[in-house]
Amino acid sequence: MGGSLVHSRSFRVQHYTGRDGLPHYEVFPAEGDYDLISYSTWKDLMAYGESLGVPVEVWPGFTDYGNAIDVPLEEVAAMQSRLREVLGGLSAEAIGGNQLLSRICNYLRKGEQVFFC
Repeated sequence: MGGSLVHSRSFRVQHYTGRDGLPHYEVFPAEGDYDLISYSTWKDLMAYGESLGVPVEVWPGFTDYGNAIDVPLEEVAAMQSRLREVLGGLSAEAIGGNQLLSRICNYLRKGEQVFFC
């Protein structure tokens, strides 16, 4: 099953009324992009990170929010500093051991926020 790693310096939202008749919003990267990855790749990243001492709860995973609908952006923003801190303590060799981790670290170095949904 596929998901999206959403990355950007900031995000914009588009409000709409869903088929359920309730208000919703979709999150879009303002100047970033989506990386389409599988849920198993995301789980593999967390397992690899855990082997390096990265706590699972540090990862900004919002898998209960399909297609970036109603993702709590305040929570996304709140998770970024801890993620940067923990990943910033990893060696270049450790980061290079996982392609997705390397990509995420690159986005963070560019000042972007990231989340997976």
